[in-house]
Amino acid sequence: GDITSADANGFRVGNKQHSWSEISSGTMAQVAAWYVGTDSGSNKKKADDLASVAIFCAMNGNSGDAKRYAADAKSKDSSAATTLQKLAPGI
Repeated sequence: GDITSADANGFRVGNKQHSWSEISSGTMAQVAAWYVGTDSGSNKKKADDLASVAIFCAMNGNSGDAKRYAADAKSKDSSAATTLQKLAPGI
């Protein structure tokens, strides 16, 4: 089913409440990246947000997604490369 509501404590699917810990890091990254895509902010902000998603993926052992989101961040704003190099060298 679809998520019908969410807050800091978790999310609801239909009538059942779930903890955020029930979602894999890959799925969490997909959700975050989807929200970045819906953001009407500047490319710089989107790049910063995608860099954060990339770092999250790297910290959770998902190097493939980390590299993909890092590339997306750099394509939005090249300054994301500096941030990524400082915080997550190698992605």
